[in-house]
Amino acid sequence: MKTRRRDPEPKLPPLRSQVVLSDDALLNNYQILSEQTANSCFVLPMVKANGYGHGASFCVGVLSEAPQLYGFGVAALEEGREVRQSVRGRFRGRVVVFSGGEPFTNEVGEYCEYFGLDPVLSSLEGLKNFLKGEWASRLTYHVKFNTGMNRLGIPMESLAVVEQ
Repeated sequence: MKTRRRDPEPKLPPLRSQVVLSDDALLNNYQILSEQTANSCFVLPMVKANGYGHGASFCVGVLSEAPQLYGFGVAALEEGREVRQSVRGRFRGRVVVFSGGEPFTNEVGEYCEYFGLDPVLSSLEGLKNFLKGEWASRLTYHVKFNTGMNRLGIPMESLAVVEQ
């Protein structure tokens, strides 16, 4: 039996692309965007999908003390919990859950209350459940209207119902 000569391990070419996360670059981008509002608005960076693959906890850690910061936006309740847990009390601002809180139930309310999350109510059913459960006195919440993209939101024709 012939022994196969062991050649050195072949080398791969360098990666075509890689992500390099920079605190300074993220803060600079945030500052450029917030300056566009002339200090008249608060900013809500979306960190859903793990910060769009950049790491939600990294983004939250870097931006948690940025000026004009309203809070952070996430898609799901679990993402909101992860944001809260990643900063462990260092950030007390809003964590807004854009779609994971629908349909709103008492279980969703309890989860939001426990982790300090703000649900976005995007259906009449969810809004009615929210109000029926008397959550308005316990949670900060946001109401989303369908303003034309036809993805999520309460139809504008229902505005009179919501106002009641």
